[in-house]
Amino acid sequence: EFVVPAIKLLHKRVREKHGSKSPVLVMIGDDKEWMNSIIRGHLLNDYKAAIAQTNNTYPAEVVWEFSRQYCDSVLLAASASTFGWWLAYNSRGYNVYYNTVFSKPGGFETSLTP
Repeated sequence: EFVVPAIKLLHKRVREKHGSKSPVLVMIGDDKEWMNSIIRGHLLNDYKAAIAQTNNTYPAEVVWEFSRQYCDSVLLAASASTFGWWLAYNSRGYNVYYNTVFSKPGGFETSLTP
């Protein structure tokens, strides 16, 4: 409900802001099957896309450095993720998009209320 429309919006904004006709989408995470399902099921023909699966081979520091050097915009699919937060914080472009709804009512989000 969130990720695919958000990717499409971000893709449009990146093209407008940077004048890029075809930005590259890099999905970073530990759930390779889910990332593949998003790309194959919804984005295959319209996007240049790659997957970077995090695991013991690619520690967090490697992914954060990739973000620092290459990511002009970051979309956090799991907006409460500390891994994603650091990835976005270290990103080159500081353009961060996220979903403010990240848990069910009365769940984890109550601990983050100011």
